[in-house]
Amino acid sequence: MRVIRNLASARARAVVAVIGTSCLTLALGACGVRVDTPPPAIPSPGTEEVARQAAAETAGTIADLAAAVPDPDEALGLLLADVVAASAEHVEALGGVWEAPPRPTTSPASPEPTPTAPAGSSPEDVLAALVAGAEEARTQALAVDDGDLTTLLASILLWRTVAAHDVADLLGSDAAAELTGGLDRTSLGLTSFPGGTDLVRAVDAAAYAYEVLAARAEGDVVATWAGRGRELRDTAEAVALGSGLAGTAGDPREAAYDVAALAEVEPLAAVTAVENDLIMTWVAASSTVPEQGRTLALDAAVDAATTARTWLLAQGVTGLAGLGALPGLPA
Repeated sequence: MRVIRNLASARARAVVAVIGTSCLTLALGACGVRVDTPPPAIPSPGTEEVARQAAAETAGTIADLAAAVPDPDEALGLLLADVVAASAEHVEALGGVWEAPPRPTTSPASPEPTPTAPAGSSPEDVLAALVAGAEEARTQALAVDDGDLTTLLASILLWRTVAAHDVADLLGSDAAAELTGGLDRTSLGLTSFPGGTDLVRAVDAAAYAYEVLAARAEGDVVATWAGRGRELRDTAEAVALGSGLAGTAGDPREAAYDVAALAEVEPLAAVTAVENDLIMTWVAASSTVPEQGRTLALDAAVDAATTARTWLLAQGVTGLAGLGALPGLPA
Protein backbone atom coordinates (compact mmCIF):
# COMPACT_ATOMS: atom_id res chain seq x y z
CA MET A 1 0.00 0.00 0.00
CA ARG A 2 2.94 2.34 0.59
CA VAL A 3 3.86 2.04 -3.09
CA ILE A 4 0.37 3.00 -4.14
CA ARG A 5 0.41 6.04 -1.83
CA ASN A 6 3.81 7.10 -3.17
CA LEU A 7 2.54 6.86 -6.77
CA ALA A 8 -0.52 8.84 -5.90
CA SER A 9 1.63 11.45 -4.20
CA ALA A 10 3.93 11.72 -7.22
CA ARG A 11 0.98 12.16 -9.55
CA ALA A 12 -0.42 14.85 -7.33
CA ARG A 13 2.89 16.73 -7.35
CA ALA A 14 3.06 16.53 -11.16
CA VAL A 15 -0.46 17.90 -11.52
CA VAL A 16 0.36 20.77 -9.14
CA ALA A 17 3.50 21.54 -11.16
CA VAL A 18 1.57 21.64 -14.46
CA ILE A 19 -1.17 23.78 -12.96
CA GLY A 20 1.44 26.12 -11.47
CA THR A 21 3.22 26.51 -14.79
CA SER A 22 -0.06 27.18 -16.57
CA CYS A 23 -1.06 29.75 -14.00
CA LEU A 24 2.31 31.49 -14.34
CA THR A 25 1.97 31.62 -18.11
CA LEU A 26 -1.55 33.03 -17.85
CA ALA A 27 -0.49 35.54 -15.24
CA LEU A 28 2.43 36.77 -17.31
CA GLY A 29 0.25 37.01 -20.40
CA ALA A 30 -2.43 38.93 -18.52
CA CYS A 31 0.16 41.40 -17.26
CA GLY A 32 1.58 42.00 -20.74
CA VAL A 33 4.87 40.33 -19.84
CA ARG A 34 6.43 37.91 -22.30
CA VAL A 35 9.67 36.07 -22.67
CA ASP A 36 11.60 37.81 -25.52
CA THR A 37 12.63 35.83 -28.56
CA PRO A 38 15.66 36.77 -30.64
CA PRO A 39 14.85 39.29 -33.41
CA PRO A 40 14.87 37.97 -36.97
CA ALA A 41 18.25 37.82 -38.65
CA ILE A 42 19.25 40.72 -40.90
CA PRO A 43 19.06 39.48 -44.53
CA SER A 44 22.32 39.22 -46.42
CA PRO A 45 22.62 42.05 -48.98
CA GLY A 46 22.68 41.26 -52.69
CA THR A 47 25.17 42.53 -55.26
CA GLU A 48 23.20 45.71 -55.94
CA GLU A 49 22.88 46.62 -52.26
CA VAL A 50 26.56 45.94 -51.60
CA ALA A 51 27.51 48.26 -54.49
CA ARG A 52 25.01 50.94 -53.47
CA GLN A 53 26.14 50.93 -49.84
CA ALA A 54 29.84 51.04 -50.75
CA ALA A 55 29.27 53.92 -53.20
CA ALA A 56 27.35 55.90 -50.57
CA GLU A 57 30.05 55.31 -47.95
CA THR A 58 32.77 56.42 -50.39
CA ALA A 59 30.82 59.56 -51.30
CA GLY A 60 30.50 60.40 -47.61
CA THR A 61 34.22 59.84 -47.07
CA ILE A 62 35.12 62.11 -49.99
CA ALA A 63 32.84 64.84 -48.63
CA ASP A 64 34.37 64.53 -45.15
CA LEU A 65 37.93 64.68 -46.48
CA ALA A 66 37.21 67.72 -48.63
CA ALA A 67 35.53 69.50 -45.72
CA ALA A 68 38.47 68.79 -43.39
CA VAL A 69 41.21 70.43 -45.48
CA PRO A 70 42.47 73.31 -43.32
CA ASP A 71 42.83 76.84 -44.68
CA PRO A 72 42.72 76.22 -48.45
CA ASP A 73 43.42 79.15 -50.73
CA GLU A 74 40.52 80.70 -52.62
CA ALA A 75 40.73 78.57 -55.78
CA LEU A 76 41.14 75.31 -53.87
CA GLY A 77 38.46 76.32 -51.38
CA LEU A 78 35.89 76.86 -54.14
CA LEU A 79 36.78 73.53 -55.70
CA LEU A 80 36.58 71.67 -52.40
CA ALA A 81 33.21 73.26 -51.68
CA ASP A 82 31.95 71.83 -54.99
CA VAL A 83 33.34 68.43 -53.99
CA VAL A 84 31.57 68.51 -50.62
CA ALA A 85 28.23 69.61 -52.10
CA ALA A 86 28.23 67.15 -54.99
CA SER A 87 29.37 64.21 -52.85
CA ALA A 88 26.56 64.92 -50.39
CA GLU A 89 24.16 64.90 -53.33
CA HIS A 90 25.56 61.52 -54.37
CA VAL A 91 24.93 60.08 -50.90
CA GLU A 92 21.32 61.27 -51.10
CA ALA A 93 20.82 59.97 -54.63
CA LEU A 94 22.13 56.58 -53.53
CA GLY A 95 19.63 56.42 -50.70
CA GLY A 96 22.01 57.23 -47.86
CA VAL A 97 24.28 54.97 -45.85
CA TRP A 98 22.40 52.06 -44.30
CA GLU A 99 23.02 51.38 -40.62
CA ALA A 100 21.97 48.18 -38.88
CA PRO A 101 19.18 48.64 -36.31
CA PRO A 102 20.19 48.22 -32.66
CA ARG A 103 20.18 44.58 -31.52
CA PRO A 104 19.37 43.40 -27.99
CA THR A 105 22.35 42.31 -25.93
CA THR A 106 22.89 40.76 -22.51
CA SER A 107 26.29 42.39 -22.03
CA PRO A 108 26.59 45.75 -20.26
CA ALA A 109 26.14 48.71 -22.58
CA SER A 110 29.37 50.40 -23.64
CA PRO A 111 29.63 54.10 -22.87
CA GLU A 112 28.93 56.39 -25.79
CA PRO A 113 32.17 57.60 -27.41
CA THR A 114 33.03 61.21 -26.86
CA PRO A 115 32.58 63.15 -30.12
CA THR A 116 35.84 64.44 -31.54
CA ALA A 117 36.53 66.92 -34.27
CA PRO A 118 37.47 65.30 -37.61
CA ALA A 119 41.19 65.10 -38.19
CA GLY A 120 42.54 67.48 -40.79
CA SER A 121 43.13 66.14 -44.30
CA SER A 122 45.29 67.33 -47.17
CA PRO A 123 44.33 68.18 -50.75
CA GLU A 124 46.38 65.13 -51.77
CA ASP A 125 44.12 62.97 -49.58
CA VAL A 126 41.08 64.31 -51.41
CA LEU A 127 42.70 63.67 -54.79
CA ALA A 128 43.63 60.09 -53.86
CA ALA A 129 40.07 59.45 -52.65
CA LEU A 130 38.61 60.82 -55.89
CA VAL A 131 40.87 58.66 -58.08
CA ALA A 132 40.17 55.53 -56.02
CA GLY A 133 36.48 56.41 -55.89
CA ALA A 134 36.29 56.74 -59.68
CA GLU A 135 37.88 53.32 -60.13
CA GLU A 136 35.53 51.87 -57.51
CA ALA A 137 32.43 53.34 -59.19
CA ARG A 138 33.52 51.89 -62.52
CA THR A 139 33.92 48.41 -60.99
CA GLN A 140 30.52 48.73 -59.31
CA ALA A 141 28.79 49.90 -62.50
CA LEU A 142 30.16 46.85 -64.31
CA ALA A 143 29.02 44.45 -61.58
CA VAL A 144 25.36 45.35 -61.06
CA ASP A 145 22.41 44.24 -63.19
CA ASP A 146 19.92 46.96 -62.25
CA GLY A 147 19.80 49.49 -65.07
CA ASP A 148 18.92 52.52 -62.93
CA LEU A 149 21.72 51.76 -60.46
CA THR A 150 24.15 51.27 -63.34
CA THR A 151 23.21 54.71 -64.65
CA LEU A 152 23.68 56.31 -61.23
CA LEU A 153 27.06 54.65 -60.65
CA ALA A 154 28.19 55.60 -64.16
CA SER A 155 27.21 59.20 -63.45
CA ILE A 156 29.22 59.17 -60.21
CA LEU A 157 32.17 57.64 -62.07
CA LEU A 158 32.12 60.55 -64.51
CA TRP A 159 31.83 63.16 -61.76
CA ARG A 160 34.70 61.70 -59.72
CA THR A 161 36.83 61.51 -62.86
CA VAL A 162 36.27 65.17 -63.71
CA ALA A 163 36.72 66.19 -60.06
CA ALA A 164 40.00 64.28 -59.85
CA HIS A 165 41.30 66.06 -62.95
CA ASP A 166 40.26 69.46 -61.59
CA VAL A 167 41.99 68.88 -58.24
CA ALA A 168 45.06 67.33 -59.88
CA ASP A 169 45.49 70.30 -62.20
CA LEU A 170 45.28 72.73 -59.29
CA LEU A 171 47.89 70.74 -57.36
CA GLY A 172 50.16 70.19 -60.37
CA SER A 173 49.75 66.42 -59.95
CA ASP A 174 49.52 63.65 -62.54
CA ALA A 175 47.60 61.33 -60.17
CA ALA A 176 44.49 61.43 -62.39
CA ALA A 177 46.33 60.97 -65.68
CA GLU A 178 44.96 57.47 -66.34
CA LEU A 179 41.32 58.48 -65.86
CA THR A 180 40.76 59.20 -69.52
CA GLY A 181 38.46 56.59 -71.07
CA GLY A 182 38.56 56.24 -74.85
CA LEU A 183 36.82 55.01 -77.99
CA ASP A 184 37.79 51.40 -78.77
CA ARG A 185 36.39 51.24 -82.29
CA THR A 186 37.74 47.76 -82.97
CA SER A 187 35.83 46.30 -80.03
CA LEU A 188 32.79 48.47 -80.73
CA GLY A 189 32.67 46.95 -84.20
CA LEU A 190 32.35 43.50 -82.60
CA THR A 191 29.68 44.42 -80.04
CA SER A 192 25.94 44.52 -80.53
CA PHE A 193 24.14 47.19 -78.52
CA PRO A 194 20.43 46.86 -77.72
CA GLY A 195 18.93 50.09 -79.00
CA GLY A 196 21.87 50.42 -81.37
CA THR A 197 19.80 52.49 -83.76
CA ASP A 198 19.56 55.42 -81.35
CA LEU A 199 23.23 55.10 -80.37
CA VAL A 200 24.46 55.11 -83.98
CA ARG A 201 22.35 58.11 -84.88
CA ALA A 202 23.39 60.11 -81.80
CA VAL A 203 27.12 59.54 -82.35
CA ASP A 204 26.84 60.27 -86.07
CA ALA A 205 24.90 63.46 -85.35
CA ALA A 206 27.63 64.56 -82.93
CA ALA A 207 30.22 63.98 -85.65
CA TYR A 208 28.22 66.13 -88.07
CA ALA A 209 27.94 68.90 -85.45
CA TYR A 210 31.72 68.95 -85.00
CA GLU A 211 32.24 69.09 -88.77
CA VAL A 212 29.89 72.07 -89.11
CA LEU A 213 31.47 73.89 -86.17
CA ALA A 214 34.97 73.23 -87.53
CA ALA A 215 33.95 74.67 -90.90
CA ARG A 216 32.75 77.85 -89.21
CA ALA A 217 35.70 78.19 -86.80
CA GLU A 218 39.05 79.90 -87.09
CA GLY A 219 42.45 79.22 -85.60
CA ASP A 220 43.83 76.14 -83.88
CA VAL A 221 40.44 74.62 -83.03
CA VAL A 222 39.63 73.98 -86.69
CA ALA A 223 41.92 70.96 -86.95
CA THR A 224 41.00 69.76 -83.45
CA TRP A 225 37.26 69.85 -84.06
CA ALA A 226 37.55 68.36 -87.54
CA GLY A 227 39.61 65.53 -86.07
CA ARG A 228 37.03 64.92 -83.36
CA GLY A 229 34.35 64.83 -86.06
CA ARG A 230 36.24 62.14 -87.99
CA GLU A 231 36.79 60.13 -84.79
CA LEU A 232 33.07 60.18 -84.04
CA ARG A 233 32.15 59.27 -87.65
CA ASP A 234 34.39 56.23 -87.37
CA THR A 235 32.86 55.38 -84.02
CA ALA A 236 29.33 55.56 -85.42
CA GLU A 237 30.42 53.27 -88.25
CA ALA A 238 31.89 50.77 -85.78
CA VAL A 239 28.72 50.70 -83.68
CA ALA A 240 26.60 50.31 -86.82
CA LEU A 241 28.71 47.32 -87.90
CA GLY A 242 28.63 45.71 -84.48
CA SER A 243 24.88 46.13 -84.17
CA GLY A 244 24.21 44.81 -87.69
CA LEU A 245 22.88 48.11 -89.02
CA ALA A 246 25.55 49.20 -91.49
CA GLY A 247 24.42 48.93 -95.10
CA THR A 248 20.88 47.91 -94.19
CA ALA A 249 17.54 49.66 -94.54
CA GLY A 250 17.60 50.12 -90.77
CA ASP A 251 20.81 52.18 -90.78
CA PRO A 252 19.68 55.43 -89.07
CA ARG A 253 22.48 57.69 -90.29
CA GLU A 254 21.54 60.73 -92.35
CA ALA A 255 23.42 63.00 -94.69
CA ALA A 256 22.74 66.03 -92.50
CA TYR A 257 21.24 66.82 -89.09
CA ASP A 258 19.54 69.87 -87.62
CA VAL A 259 22.25 71.81 -85.78
CA ALA A 260 20.63 75.23 -85.99
CA ALA A 261 20.55 75.54 -82.18
CA LEU A 262 24.35 75.30 -82.04
CA ALA A 263 24.69 78.41 -84.19
CA GLU A 264 22.91 80.42 -81.49
CA VAL A 265 25.63 79.95 -78.86
CA GLU A 266 29.36 80.55 -78.66
CA PRO A 267 31.36 77.85 -80.49
CA LEU A 268 33.05 76.56 -77.30
CA ALA A 269 29.67 76.31 -75.60
CA ALA A 270 28.38 74.48 -78.66
CA VAL A 271 31.06 71.78 -78.62
CA THR A 272 30.56 71.42 -74.87
CA ALA A 273 26.86 70.81 -75.48
CA VAL A 274 27.71 68.18 -78.10
CA GLU A 275 29.91 66.33 -75.62
CA ASN A 276 27.24 66.58 -72.92
CA ASP A 277 24.80 64.89 -75.29
CA LEU A 278 27.37 62.15 -75.91
CA ILE A 279 27.77 61.65 -72.16
CA MET A 280 24.07 60.95 -71.77
CA THR A 281 24.02 58.79 -74.90
CA TRP A 282 26.84 56.52 -73.72
CA VAL A 283 25.58 56.32 -70.13
CA ALA A 284 22.15 55.29 -71.40
CA ALA A 285 23.80 52.62 -73.57
CA SER A 286 25.83 51.32 -70.63
CA SER A 287 22.68 50.42 -68.68
CA THR A 288 21.38 48.03 -71.36
CA VAL A 289 24.37 45.85 -72.25
CA PRO A 290 26.37 43.07 -70.57
CA GLU A 291 29.81 43.72 -69.11
CA GLN A 292 31.89 43.77 -72.31
CA GLY A 293 29.66 46.31 -74.04
CA ARG A 294 29.24 48.21 -70.79
CA THR A 295 33.00 48.58 -70.47
CA LEU A 296 33.14 50.14 -73.93
CA ALA A 297 30.20 52.45 -73.21
CA LEU A 298 31.66 53.63 -69.89
CA ASP A 299 35.03 54.30 -71.52
CA ALA A 300 33.28 56.33 -74.21
CA ALA A 301 31.29 58.28 -71.59
CA VAL A 302 34.50 59.10 -69.69
CA ASP A 303 36.06 60.19 -72.98
CA ALA A 304 33.13 62.55 -73.61
CA ALA A 305 33.27 63.91 -70.05
CA THR A 306 36.99 64.67 -70.16
CA THR A 307 36.60 66.24 -73.61
CA ALA A 308 33.73 68.40 -72.34
CA ARG A 309 35.98 69.44 -69.44
CA THR A 310 38.62 70.58 -71.93
CA TRP A 311 36.12 72.91 -73.63
CA LEU A 312 34.85 74.16 -70.28
CA LEU A 313 38.38 75.06 -69.18
CA ALA A 314 38.83 76.94 -72.44
CA GLN A 315 35.84 79.05 -71.36
CA GLY A 316 37.39 79.69 -67.94
CA VAL A 317 35.06 77.26 -66.15
CA THR A 318 36.17 74.27 -64.07
CA GLY A 319 34.87 70.87 -65.02
CA LEU A 320 32.90 70.55 -61.77
CA ALA A 321 31.25 73.94 -62.13
CA GLY A 322 30.30 73.18 -65.73
CA LEU A 323 29.07 69.60 -65.35
CA GLY A 324 27.47 69.76 -61.91
CA ALA A 325 26.95 66.73 -59.67
CA LEU A 326 25.56 64.54 -62.51
CA PRO A 327 23.46 62.05 -60.48
CA GLY A 328 20.29 63.00 -62.32
CA LEU A 329 21.33 61.63 -65.71
CA PRO A 330 18.40 59.95 -67.47
CA ALA A 331 18.28 56.14 -67.30
